[in-house]
Amino acid sequence: MNKRIFEIKGFGELTAKIKKLPDKAKRKEVLKILRKSARSTVKEARNQAPKSKKTHVLKGGKKVDPGNTRKSIGIQVARRARNPMIVVRPKSSGRYDGFYARAFVIFGHNIYRVGFKRNRRGNSRFNSKGATGRIPANKFMNRAKDKTEGKVSREALVSTEKYIQKLIDRL
Repeated sequence: MNKRIFEIKGFGELTAKIKKLPDKAKRKEVLKILRKSARSTVKEARNQAPKSKKTHVLKGGKKVDPGNTRKSIGIQVARRARNPMIVVRPKSSGRYDGFYARAFVIFGHNIYRVGFKRNRRGNSRFNSKGATGRIPANKFMNRAKDKTEGKVSREALVSTEKYIQKLIDRL
């Protein structure tokens, strides 16, 4: 088996120049690349998300319209992370609240009989006696990730290469 060896001239200089760039500029560019490459995952997750036939009313009287989960899926930047990172998930901010999807749809939940008082300390044996049924988990986000995983990494690789080439040309 033949091994191909590539020699890049000036790579040491390039890395030194990239290290001199401010961290904010590097982070901003990498986030642009990540957002662009995650668009396909968002699109697939919206297609995979379940859509109800009727409006649901939550405990506080808040109404959840059909298709709310699909509209709430988007890209969020992990601000506290040391390295630039994004997350694709149902968002709880903005016009469409995806809390219900994140908390109940993805993981599933029990349905309790009327008047049953749950023990919130985690006594599952006691709580299971009051459950009349179980809504199964719908792992639509996992299915979307599995379908687009290879495509996203390829897009990110190509975009990163273009970004590095742009830096080389600029410097």
